[in-house]
Order: sequence, then C-alpha cells, then structure tokens
Amino acid sequence: MLARSSKQSGDGRWWNQTISGRCARWKATSTMQFVRFFREPNREWWRCNACSPGFTACGAMVDLFQTAADLQRFCDRHGWKSCFIGGIAVQRWGEPRVTRDVNLTLLTGFGGEGRFIDELLNTCAARLQDVREFALRNRVLLLRAPEGAGIDVSLGALPF
Repeated sequence: MLARSSKQSGDGRWWNQTISGRCARWKATSTMQFVRFFREPNREWWRCNACSPGFTACGAMVDLFQTAADLQRFCDRHGWKSCFIGGIAVQRWGEPRVTRDVNLTLLTGFGGEGRFIDELLNTCAARLQDVREFALRNRVLLLRAPEGAGIDVSLGALPF
C-alpha cells in the first residue's frame, strides 16, 4: 500500500502526481497515479490509487492539516498543554486515513475551563447556539475554523 519517493516537496502541499514508482502492495513497478499522504524530512510516503480506491489528497485534507497546525500554534502561543486525538493523531502514529474534523484534548483542569473556552471562541466560530454552556456541561467545545473545518476540543482535567 505504500510507495516511496525521494522527490523534494517544494511548498509542502499535498498533490496528485503520476510518477514511476513501486507499489508495495501490488509488488509492481510501473507508471501509475500516486497520492502523497505523509512527509518526513528527505522522504515522502505515497499511496497508489489502485490500492485504495476513493482515496485522494483533496484540498479538504490539506485545509484540515492547516487548521490543526494553526490550532497547535495557538495553543503553544498561549502556553497551553494539548494533544491531538482521533484521525489527526492516527495520521502520525498509525495508518493514514481520511478524517473530517480536528480533535484536540486541552488540559484545562477543573474550574478554570471558562477562560480557555472564551479565548477559543474569540478565534473560532461556535457550532452550537449555547456552545459555552454546552462545553462547560459536557467538557467538549464544538468549533468551526475560519476555513470551515470542524474542531472538537475535549477539556481535559487530569495531566497526560
């Protein structure tokens, strides 16, 4: 299911490209459509379209990763402890897959959640009418990034 290319990525965006490569699943070397789905320094990982029908590196996934990067910078700038969970985390530590939103756990502790919620609401749109009350009651803040991606922030209370 994986093929490698040493080609440098340039601007760091994901794209579809026809290259000569070897698909690890089909054990064949030929010219076929590959989709880059993960990049490390000096190395890119590709998935052959024949191995995974319907998998494409669409602009929505690129926007989703940009949203996640922006959210991480926001948390770091405020000195907040956080970690990605769900589909974004699986991209880094497991099998790549398509996901529709960004899931983050934010360490807020007990009792001080309001200041975190308010700061995030100043940056992102709410997905519910009474999102602040919902977040305080259920410990999940449902947001929408400026690009339109959903962001689910779990308000963690115990250090991880």
